[in-house]
Amino acid sequence: MEFLQALINFIITNSFDFFKVVIISFIVFYLKSLYNTYTIKKRFALSLSTEITLLMKQYRHKRREGPPFKLVEITDSEGNTVYKRGKILLSESFLTVYDHNTDKLGLLSEDTIREVITMYSMARGHIYSVNTWNNELTTETEFEREEVRRYEKVLEEEYRQLTCQEKIVIKCLKNEQSVLIKICQKLY
Repeated sequence: MEFLQALINFIITNSFDFFKVVIISFIVFYLKSLYNTYTIKKRFALSLSTEITLLMKQYRHKRREGPPFKLVEITDSEGNTVYKRGKILLSESFLTVYDHNTDKLGLLSEDTIREVITMYSMARGHIYSVNTWNNELTTETEFEREEVRRYEKVLEEEYRQLTCQEKIVIKCLKNEQSVLIKICQKLY
């Protein structure tokens, strides 16, 4: 009972100091939490923009080697007409950062989230289209060759849309990063 009485007396006589310590501790905890959130957000935005840039850079590099989506008519050594298609390797492993961090999308602004999801959905759809081009289309008959030629146009349009969306997303993510840098500088 004496201990309890001593504790009550201590709190009453030192309550102002005690509350100052509690308030200062809360403020420090809040600022540290805010800084950690901003740091995670900045790193996430940087990771996404790096992944998108590398995906598109890889894709552009492959395209420089020649038009990847072109049905070419070749005459072989025996005089037979042979149809060849350029191929390009794209895989969903190019989307690893996004796939493993979608829980962090909520850290970004609504506009940025919308643009990032659009970009990655388009990229995934294009990867499926490219894999169809690489593995499922045949050129045995004239009808099949016409289908391949139509598909060439689809792939080129998808690529054009991806290129436009890439610019939008990179701009959004850079804006997120610059705002975060300014906020962090103000905090510390």
